Amino acid sequence: MEPLYTQTPLSLTPDIIRECAKVVPDPHPFFIAVNPLPWCEALQCFPNVERQISEKGGRIQYGWLVQIFPRVLMEFEFHAIWLQNDETPVDITPSMPHCPGGVAETVHLFLPDNKKTYTGKRV
Repeated sequence: MEPLYTQTPLSLTPDIIRECAKVVPDPHPFFIAVNPLPWCEALQCFPNVERQISEKGGRIQYGWLVQIFPRVLMEFEFHAIWLQNDETPVDITPSMPHCPGGVAETVHLFLPDNKKTYTGKRV
């Protein structure tokens, strides 16, 4: 049997919205392109976004990356994206491949969470 790996869902389904509502009331997930900046490090979204804010302005948007193990389960990973000064959302943190030898994803499903913040501790 081949191992299972997470992936970004291909579309928003009623099941995904229902699960998102268990994490964030009145959820509004959206697909966002991954546009990593050259100096950004994978798995370091919080310091990446903080540095970008200090250099270019804007603000941080906390939330969750929504990933699925197809037909098995859904996973929510706490994450941060950069909101430019005009509020345009940008995911500046590079993705990691989900499997050995795989290719990093170029699009994420992001669920904003305006109540949770990062305090330096695991969520």
